[in-house]
Amino acid sequence: MCKKKPGPRCHAHQAPKYQAAQEHCEAVEQEYEEALNRAGGDPGEVDSTLKERRSDAYAKRHEARKLYYSTPEARKKLKRETLPAKEKHLQEVEDAYEQDPTPENKKARTSARADVTAHRNLLVDGERRWSQSNADLATHERRAGAMERGDYNEAQYDNADLSRAGSWDSLNSTKWAKGNKSVRREMRIETPTQERVKATADIHIEGHNVGGYRVKAQITAEHGHTESPDSSLSSLPHTPTTRRMSDSRFDYSKPQQQTLKSQRFETFKEAQDYARSLSKNDQIPAHLSRVSRNRALQAHSERVYGVKTKNDLDEHMNRTPEERREVKKRLADERAQQRQAAKA
Repeated sequence: MCKKKPGPRCHAHQAPKYQAAQEHCEAVEQEYEEALNRAGGDPGEVDSTLKERRSDAYAKRHEARKLYYSTPEARKKLKRETLPAKEKHLQEVEDAYEQDPTPENKKARTSARADVTAHRNLLVDGERRWSQSNADLATHERRAGAMERGDYNEAQYDNADLSRAGSWDSLNSTKWAKGNKSVRREMRIETPTQERVKATADIHIEGHNVGGYRVKAQITAEHGHTESPDSSLSSLPHTPTTRRMSDSRFDYSKPQQQTLKSQRFETFKEAQDYARSLSKNDQIPAHLSRVSRNRALQAHSERVYGVKTKNDLDEHMNRTPEERREVKKRLADERAQQRQAAKA
């Protein structure tokens, strides 16, 4: 059985989805081959829409395959049956090449090696996805539950949560400028508790005023949150077929800018290595996720508990759970009365 999103999907659901993706891919591939034959073998003469459909079908099959092997049942079969058979076949073609190093045997060996590597990677990636989705579910339940209780200290993300923030970025696109002195990282982050961030980080390597180099990251971000998170539309894990909430359900901030500066580096290579790491690791997504979560908590505390100032927050945090529920109910009743009065 599937766990509640963003938790892991179960084998019973992923197996037919993977089978359907395979069958669709095969059907589109056959359609493409027929069109290619009619075009005399010239791919340039094949309709561009069909080529896009073919590319999309392969991408969806690839993702469905990864999700399928994230289930324990699929990984068990892969580990006990499929992978040993692939490794046995590899050993056979390795032996054949040793005895007769023909081009055909070399090609067979290369293909078998790639096949074994691909299946080993499926096993590793599947275990990682299973672990991550369980961790993200725990984060969602713990933090969302704390928010509903009005426990805003517990509702914030901790370092363990944020160590996975890089995986919350569905885009993670980087582009280096000529000369490798600057790189742009574009991000589209959605957290397990469904805050959303659209951000760009321009990361530059520049000279330090006392010699050497430093790295400066100029970040521009729009932080969004929704008053009605829907875990059935979770973005985790990010896939081409993930159903997501419309942006219209999010309240976004105006673009906010921030500059991060590194320590001083003696050599350009040290600075470049740091810039390369910053363009890929969790540091910037973690920072942005924390900011968005805190913004969502502030909006929630004001709407649900009437917290507008630091004194209000201190007073709120000193209340008992029962007192918080009473305040929450009273303010909800007041909002309902205001809505009724507006309709009258």
